[in-house]
Amino acid sequence: MTVITGDKITPSQAHEFLAVAAARLSLPLGEVCRVLDTPSDLRLTADQAVFQSIANLADELLRPRRYTPAIVDNFYVSARSGHAGEKSFVGGLEALRSHGYPLGAVESLPLQVTQRFLGLGNVWRGIDELGPIRFLDVGCGAGTDLGVAFYLSGGTSTVVGIDTRPDLLEFAATACPSALLAIGSVSKLPFAERYFDVVVANGLPPLQRPNTLAMSARQLCAVALPGGRVASSVLVAAPTLLRDLAGAFPAYGGVFVQSLATLATGKPTVEDVKSAFFAASADVEVHIGFNPYLDATDRAMTAMLEVVAIPQ
Repeated sequence: MTVITGDKITPSQAHEFLAVAAARLSLPLGEVCRVLDTPSDLRLTADQAVFQSIANLADELLRPRRYTPAIVDNFYVSARSGHAGEKSFVGGLEALRSHGYPLGAVESLPLQVTQRFLGLGNVWRGIDELGPIRFLDVGCGAGTDLGVAFYLSGGTSTVVGIDTRPDLLEFAATACPSALLAIGSVSKLPFAERYFDVVVANGLPPLQRPNTLAMSARQLCAVALPGGRVASSVLVAAPTLLRDLAGAFPAYGGVFVQSLATLATGKPTVEDVKSAFFAASADVEVHIGFNPYLDATDRAMTAMLEVVAIPQ
């Protein structure tokens, strides 16, 4: 049985999915809904097991596009060969134009860098220039955002990039020859806390996964100065999807709707993202940007969230 048959999960399909989950798990429908309506940090061990079983069924029936390691590896295999990323997304120069990147900065970069751009949003919205700051790009890839930081600061900034893939760092070195580059990940950043004026994470996979979102937000904010800027892009469940689900299940609260939307899309919600950065002691502003998905179903189910967090 496949629940999703159109461009977006409908209220009737959501009801159908819950009924199937209750039958498969031999649980009352109300019990399935209760577990989904319980905040994750308040779920007992037994509830966590039920939730995981529901999530497994969602993977089977709803087929969300999750950021598994295999999918992420495909992005970078493609980028290494000079293509614009995984075939599901707009990438490269087309993505930079669609996201509204500063044109002069993009034109200043080598083509071998910009054609490998895999960022999902615009981390420069509202910024026309930078002073002599300390700048960090977590998951810098081929280095487009490193080059933009160098350009906007007139070469006066200390620019640092970190990525898990050394072969992409070779391209990053051409984007910004003065950049300090290191191999590493967001889960264990090799930097002092409260050190950087600006931190960006554009399309960082752990930010796109609900189970690693909070950790990633915490780590990014930890290395930024109080009053600094942490800018990131996160694919989230579409707000329109949440509104549809809320109207279909008036007896349940926001937690239930967010849980169901995450199961259907494999993505966090806008509120999940805000909560993660608030928990990291940051003020948060969000902007819905250009959705880079090529597939109509993926675009209908998701939204691109551009996030600016100011650590306190």
